[in-house]
Amino acid sequence: MYNRAPHPTMKDTMPKKRPAAATRSTTARATPGRPTRDAARRAVLTLLRWMGDDPAREGLLGTPERVARSLASLTDRGGGSLDELLEGGIFREKASGLVLVRDVEFYSLCEHHLLPFFGRCHVAYLPAGRIIGLSRIPRLVDHFARGLQVQERLTRQAAEALQAAI
Repeated sequence: MYNRAPHPTMKDTMPKKRPAAATRSTTARATPGRPTRDAARRAVLTLLRWMGDDPAREGLLGTPERVARSLASLTDRGGGSLDELLEGGIFREKASGLVLVRDVEFYSLCEHHLLPFFGRCHVAYLPAGRIIGLSRIPRLVDHFARGLQVQERLTRQAAEALQAAI
């Protein structure tokens, strides 16, 4: 993937960059029955041993923590609800043309293999008296991309949420 500078008039439509994992809380929300971060690290140690490798090897010393942190980051929806994400971003407007936001990047985690998948999507809608702020669309896609997911459900969830919002 390559980075390209946004068009000067498109700055406000570009998705906000998420803070780096080191500066963002990647501690999983406490949920009754949910294993701790330490339990996740121990599980990675077990997997490394299961794969026939030595977790004490220099190259693997920090791997359990890195894996736990990366999985927390890939599944972190920021604790906010979809309603909170869209709050203040829906407006009454007599717009009649197609609204299109192209090349919305997304990163997710396949629920079948626990491997990352990523890509770009295009989101379009026809306003019917209401519009959504363009910057909300990449955030909406990101909201559904976080967590264990499949591409087909991600597409459906984003489309249904956008339709319900406007």
